[in-house]
Amino acid sequence: AIPLAALELVGPIEDLRIQGSLEGHFFLDEVRFETLTPRPAETAVAAEAAGRPRDFGLEQNYPNPFNSATVISYAVVEAAGVELSVYNLAGQRVARLVRGFAGPGAYRVLWGGRNDAGQSLASGMYIYRLRSGNRSEARKLLLLR
Repeated sequence: AIPLAALELVGPIEDLRIQGSLEGHFFLDEVRFETLTPRPAETAVAAEAAGRPRDFGLEQNYPNPFNSATVISYAVVEAAGVELSVYNLAGQRVARLVRGFAGPGAYRVLWGGRNDAGQSLASGMYIYRLRSGNRSEARKLLLLR
């Protein structure tokens, strides 16, 4: 069981839908929270099998600068809600790469320089930030088209 506080949800849960035949007895076995906005196809997250990391951390993306895609690596030391987002220099979030609950481990995200709507972003400097629990780290990346 995962406490709702660990998910760091913004706002109340307004609707929970159960589909299927509800005749007779039924058991609620699993509840999943998923975003309703589709993620760009080039965003991928892979867990490393290197064991439990020793410290929370966000690595520098590679390659940097990049043209078509870059890899962002990070580590989480304890199970918690995790958010990895990209911001422009005005501080506006342009892409949310990861949002959800993650167990301890090392992770990699492949990002293709697109915003949440799937549109290519312009060349320039961007900031990517990892938040988990009360920890946060940010780094710069350079997109060249």
